[in-house]
Parts: sequence; C-alpha cells; structure tokens
Amino acid sequence: TCSGTTLAPAASMACTASGTVLAGQYHNVGTATGTAPATTAPDGTVTPGIDVTDNDDSFYFGATPGIDLVKKTNTVLAPNEPGPYVPVGGPVTWTFAVTNTGNSVMTNVTVTDALPAGFAFVSATSSQGHATHAGNNVSAALNSLAPNATCTVTIVAKATTTGTLRNSASVTATQSDPN
Repeated sequence: TCSGTTLAPAASMACTASGTVLAGQYHNVGTATGTAPATTAPDGTVTPGIDVTDNDDSFYFGATPGIDLVKKTNTVLAPNEPGPYVPVGGPVTWTFAVTNTGNSVMTNVTVTDALPAGFAFVSATSSQGHATHAGNNVSAALNSLAPNATCTVTIVAKATTTGTLRNSASVTATQSDPN
C-alpha cells in the first residue's frame, strides 16, 4: 500500500506491505514502477512517457526457537515414581542432555537444579561452559548452543535418606539476534 499514485520530481513516497513470517531464510524483492507523463512537441507530436522500474532486495530469517531437556537418573529415564533404587549413602548421577531444537543459535543457555533435601552434592560438570553450586543449588552456564547441537550436564550427589525423592531441573535460553 502506497500513500499515493503520483510522485513529483525529487519526491519520495512510503509504501508498506505486511505478511506472516515464515520459518527459515526469506528473500523479498520490492519493485516500484512508474511512467513519466507524455510530452507534446510544439508541432503537436505526442511522445509517450518513459516507463521506469527499480527493485530493492530485503531478507529476513524467520527464527523458530526451541530447546529440549532430557534428564536421566543413574542412566534411567525416570519421569515417574518409583525411579531407580539408590542405597542410602550411595551415589546418584543425573545426566542432562540439552538440545537446541530450533533453527537459530540459542544464547545464555543455563541448566538449574535445586537438589532436594535427602541429597548431598558431590560434583557437577558440563560438556561446555561451566557448572557451579552453592549448597544444593546447581547451575550450569552452557553459553550458546547451535541449532541441533546437544551438550551434557552431569550432577553427582549422595543419597542421605530413604524414601521416594523427587528432583526437578529446568533449562532457560535466549534466542540469538545476529543483527
């Protein structure tokens, strides 16, 4: 949609278009066309106006961010009770696989896990970035993660009590903007 249909010499006109963003790389070409007015010579001869055209390319990348966290307890995917049995005083190892399921780089990727009462922290490592802990609060700053890339965080603790214990973790990230 343009603000008019006639353009004076040395003037400009704003035209806009809108649509729905598509996933992935997109290329759009804007085209402006116009015809100069016809001229009439003193002898009455009419010269038709000249047609002019100009194009301008524009690109965008339609991002579809996504991140997935898969947590295993002692190598077992255990989303429901009872989960694997661990003797009191024995080690429990949680392995977190973090995968960028989107089509753009994710930044500030962080896994957090607040170990519940009944566990004593032993260690935390990550395949990229660094893992830290304060008491039973574990945080792994993984920095950035490319599309389809996976990194791993491993937390080891010692079981200090009996019963069914629940441990939940989360992952957060920010979609990268290359501009």
